[in-house]
Amino acid sequence: MTDRSHAPLTSSRLGPKAVVADFRGGRLTTDAGARLLREVADRLELFDALDDAIPDPRHPVLIVHDRKAMLARRATAIALGYEDLNGHQTLRADPAPRLVAGQVPDDDRTLASPPTPCRLEDRVDRRASVRVAAALVDQFIAAHPEPPEHLILDFEATDDRVHGKQEGRSFHGYDDHHRFLPLYVSCGDELLVA
Repeated sequence: MTDRSHAPLTSSRLGPKAVVADFRGGRLTTDAGARLLREVADRLELFDALDDAIPDPRHPVLIVHDRKAMLARRATAIALGYEDLNGHQTLRADPAPRLVAGQVPDDDRTLASPPTPCRLEDRVDRRASVRVAAALVDQFIAAHPEPPEHLILDFEATDDRVHGKQEGRSFHGYDDHHRFLPLYVSCGDELLVA
């Protein structure tokens, strides 16, 4: 027998408003997991760290879309499978990305159109990339109950045979075939970079 629960799912508040997910209809989204990702990031203060790492040359008086909100929205969208910015146009009014960006879904405002987060990504130069990487390393170290005295990083490539002329392939003479050679960096059981 199936046990169906119709109890609402609550999460942290958005200002004075409660954030509740239920199964009664109303404002619908296909990406409700976005809010859970945002709550984890908030506990880790991840988006604050990323916000501090990326420069913002915009004039404060002219800012309409908050940079931290755009970072939260962009990182969450990537985690949900929206790698490029094309999907952001249709997600502008979706309740889940709006909650991730700190907006109340009932508000008349929409999220930034795709060119705005694109300009944000274009501002990430080499120095900002180094600061972002340092922030992520700090996050990883802070995740340990006691900071480790040293970290052992394991760099491994995985042979991924390709069939056809895909971009990024290379020929490997030893195996006599074309392949991708993705690099994985791990520390113990934790995958850091793929």
